[in-house]
Amino acid sequence: MITLSTSNKDKFEYPIELKDITLKKYLDFLSLIEPTKPQVLKDIDVILQQIDEVKKESKEYKEKVAELEVKLDSITDLVKSQHIYPYYARVVSYFSGLTEEYILGKDGGEGMQVKALEWLYNTVIKIFNNLPEVEYDHIIERNGEVWYLPTQFMKDSTVIEFAETAQFIAQMQSMEAGNWFAMPKVMCVLVRKKGEQYHERLLKREKDFLEWNMLDVWRVCFFC
Repeated sequence: MITLSTSNKDKFEYPIELKDITLKKYLDFLSLIEPTKPQVLKDIDVILQQIDEVKKESKEYKEKVAELEVKLDSITDLVKSQHIYPYYARVVSYFSGLTEEYILGKDGGEGMQVKALEWLYNTVIKIFNNLPEVEYDHIIERNGEVWYLPTQFMKDSTVIEFAETAQFIAQMQSMEAGNWFAMPKVMCVLVRKKGEQYHERLLKREKDFLEWNMLDVWRVCFFC
């Protein structure tokens, strides 16, 4: 977390790394905030995804880059003020605790500077768009507790254990946002204390895993 100050000298904490955000915070973002993203930003996301899926220097790559440039150039100041910046404010408010009214200047104040709003928005979005490569380690230490992942995927699993995990992992195969909602259950099956055998009661840990930071959650995803 980084500590920042508003123009009124009020301090607030803001995430700058994956470990600064809990799984619950991220899932709530996916369900409450991201669905309100304006269509213009969704269109840009689609083009960016298409660019990622083609080889650089290819004809299709160049065409998609050109399409992106045209799309960005077509965004007017009116679209920014009525659609993009209100969404940016919603995202920044969610992760900072500042009110949307303060950010947009609807509380009687001047509002946040555009450059500051854009920086805060881009900072948190980059956290999720640039997930780090992590080296697999079957041991995860958290708050003084040691947790274990299987040393080899499903090598010594029981039939019910394999079935449960296979079902949950199937939901994680694509990286669509909705699939993240299966992650607490996946962790209930995979992440255990030393020597602990699978049992349905482990699913009761779902709420506990929601409080894990996203870096540790991503380490479990990397194993999946």
